[in-house]
Amino acid sequence: MEKRLRIGDLRDVKENLKNAKFDKTAWKTLGNELGLHPNRLTMIEANYKGDVESCFTECLSEWLKKVDDVEKHGGSTYSSLIAALKKMERTADVVDDLGDLLGTEESDKSQALQPKVSPGAELDIKDLNQVDTVLKKALFGAVNWKTLGLRLGLLATTLDCIEAEKSDQPAYLQKVVQKWLEKKDDVKETTWNVLIAAVKDIDNAAAIKIRGILKA
Repeated sequence: MEKRLRIGDLRDVKENLKNAKFDKTAWKTLGNELGLHPNRLTMIEANYKGDVESCFTECLSEWLKKVDDVEKHGGSTYSSLIAALKKMERTADVVDDLGDLLGTEESDKSQALQPKVSPGAELDIKDLNQVDTVLKKALFGAVNWKTLGLRLGLLATTLDCIEAEKSDQPAYLQKVVQKWLEKKDDVKETTWNVLIAAVKDIDNAAAIKIRGILKA
C-alpha cells in the first residue's frame, strides 16, 4: 500500500514540487483538485492576504491534514497529488519531473503529451496547449521563437507586433504557435509535419525529439 503523507512530510512535498517547477501561483487550482473546499481556499487567501508562498504552504498543510473531501480524492499520497496535477492545464512537465523525482512510472503517462492525431493531420487553435507542451518536452529553445515564426509562414511585421507586447520569450513562442494555428499571414498548413520541418531547420535534435514524442 502506498505511504500516506502526513503533516510532517510538508517540507518534502514542497521541495519536490519546487524541484518539479510547479507554479505556486496555481495553488488554489491545485487545492481544488486535491479536494479542498472553495470556501476553505478563499479563507486561506484572505488569512494570508494573497501571499503566494504562504497560501501555497497552507494549502498543502490542509491537504496533508486530510480536511474536506481529500479522502474522496485519493487521500494525501503522491499518487493523488500527481492525479490532481494531471487535471490542471500546462502541468505535463511538472507531472513528468515529479514522477522522475519520486522514481514512479507516472512520468510521461500524462495523456496530454500524447497527440491523438497523425503527423499529417491538420491542427487548429484548440491544439495550442498540446503543441506548446510538445515543444517544451522536445527542449526547443524559446529564444528561437522569431526564426520559427518566419519558417512557419508568419510575416516579420506580425512578429514585431508580438515582440511589442513586451513579454518573455516563452510567451512569444506560444503566441507564434497561436498565430500559426490560426493560419495568419502566409501560413498554408498547420500539421505536425510542417512544424517538425520548421523546427528541424533551427534545431535538428528538437525535431527528432518531437517525432519521438508523437510516436510514444
